[in-house]
Amino acid sequence: MERQGLSIALAVRDRLASVRAVDVKVSRLAQMGWRGALPLWAQGDLRSCLAPDEAAMLRAGPFPDLWIGTGRASLGLSIGLRRWSGGKTLVVQTQDPRAPRNLFDLIVPPLHDGLAGENVLPIIGAPVYFAPDAIAQAKAAAAAIMARPGQKLLVAIGGGYRRRAFAPALFDAWVDDLQRLATAGAQLLITTSRRTPPFIAAKLEALRAMPGNMVWRGPPDGPNPYLAFLVSADAALVTPDSVNMSMDAAFFGLPIHWWTPPNAPAKFAAFYADLIARDQALWFGGEIDFRRRPAFQEIERVVDRVLAELRRRGAIA
Repeated sequence: MERQGLSIALAVRDRLASVRAVDVKVSRLAQMGWRGALPLWAQGDLRSCLAPDEAAMLRAGPFPDLWIGTGRASLGLSIGLRRWSGGKTLVVQTQDPRAPRNLFDLIVPPLHDGLAGENVLPIIGAPVYFAPDAIAQAKAAAAAIMARPGQKLLVAIGGGYRRRAFAPALFDAWVDDLQRLATAGAQLLITTSRRTPPFIAAKLEALRAMPGNMVWRGPPDGPNPYLAFLVSADAALVTPDSVNMSMDAAFFGLPIHWWTPPNAPAKFAAFYADLIARDQALWFGGEIDFRRRPAFQEIERVVDRVLAELRRRGAIA
């Protein structure tokens, strides 16, 4: 979730780079504890849950021009900051806050959540962004991968939907698919996520030994090569639970393939349909379509709206 807010912040920073310097800071509620289980009205002043310097800033200023909150834990601060700053701070909330919309200046939920309103900007999937300098560094780090002949397939593995984990037998079938693709000549660039259970990661070890494949299962495997995999790949095969990893692939114009979801929440059907209708994704039927797609970057619409709001407030020229 943090990546969603940070993606918007970095995209705004980079769009304004030729006009002014923008300082981006990440704040985390590390001490929320029991308050997280309370309704918003009973949580009290959550500034005490921040690092001392961050709490001091949100008490006495200078208040930020832009605040981007992500996740339930951030709601109390997002709502409070509009009041504490006297309306100076533009408060943006990603996802559906499940709170009155008028408590925020702008809400950026996924389209499949079905939220609408004057201050709501629904987007397909999640806001993702990779800065040009990070992409350049990833390409330099991935030079050896990119120089290899043959087609490269990013394989991004999640762990299941919220409260609906994927069954071990399903992963066994998916690993069989990967072994078949590798045997047919595809070079697999495999990465797991924080949600991937250890037993799944263990099943990937045999794929590491196959020529051309690379597997990253966490810090013991070295620095995270995810962005290097993204810039090197010709297509992506993603577990259907991961909206973020799907949108990462779309950001680079990789044709997205999803394994058929066995128990997807109903709202995910709209997400799948939206990307399929735009020819950005398809269901995996045994073969990989390596035809590149145009880069699909919803973040640009988000930045346009945020900058328009900041200009209206006089925060930027």
